[in-house]
Amino acid sequence: MASRTLPSLTPTLPPRDERGTFVVIAGSSYIAYAVHGEPARLARRTLNPDGSRTLHHVGAPFARLNLAVDGGRWRADHEAYADTAEHECRRCGTPIILIGDA
Repeated sequence: MASRTLPSLTPTLPPRDERGTFVVIAGSSYIAYAVHGEPARLARRTLNPDGSRTLHHVGAPFARLNLAVDGGRWRADHEAYADTAEHECRRCGTPIILIGDA
């Protein structure tokens, strides 16, 4: 009887990606990212004259990447709403849109 070798049951893992994970928030200039071993961050990207991009941190670090993505979506929605505002609250700076001349 010929002996057969069984395939290894231990999965082969790909090498660790030290670059991290980046999520671009559609329709905005925000990028949420997490680099291995670091908390997730939210950043605003700016385009430089030479075509490169610079990331500027926005706010405090997040515990998880999905929270940074939610924060980026909220900021993008808030800025889009603020851009359409007709007035601004004197006390807190909240954008105000009058509906039906109310």
